[in-house]
Amino acid sequence: MKILLKAAWSLCLIFICVLFEAAPGFSFNFEGAKWSAYNTTMSLNLGTSWNAEAQSALDSWWNVAGSSFWFRSDNADHDQCNRGLLCLNTDGNAVEWENFSDGVCSDPSEDGWLAITRLQYSLNICNADVLFNTAKTWTTTDPGWTTGAPFHFNTVAIHEFGHVLGLDHENRWL
Repeated sequence: MKILLKAAWSLCLIFICVLFEAAPGFSFNFEGAKWSAYNTTMSLNLGTSWNAEAQSALDSWWNVAGSSFWFRSDNADHDQCNRGLLCLNTDGNAVEWENFSDGVCSDPSEDGWLAITRLQYSLNICNADVLFNTAKTWTTTDPGWTTGAPFHFNTVAIHEFGHVLGLDHENRWL
């Protein structure tokens, strides 16, 4: 009887292991292109307190276990709308506010989005611009779990800077 019970538990354990092994993983996917170096400079032009929040979000990626990518930052005034052909005529990586409804750097259909990351690459990523929607209400204090305003700037910035690294959304129904 003990042997039969032990065999049943072993089969149950194997079944559970196979079940979890076959389940889809919910991890981020690389979009394909990567930076040619292990660092890039992001130009933060959001205003003093917002720049500090953006810097904190950039620094969060350095703290990811196994990460060797390093974001540097400055306050150079780069064109957040630049879209050079095949990585030519791009002037740097901008992090800025944008009025999504006017269609200057974004499509008016994106008006409901919190932020957008625009990547440009040929073989490697050569330009990344992160634009935060001015029509949204933002906060620097964590409001807890929310799906409405005010939106936590640091959380959204961490998400967008993941796109700058080349990460796509999770591999599930997003």
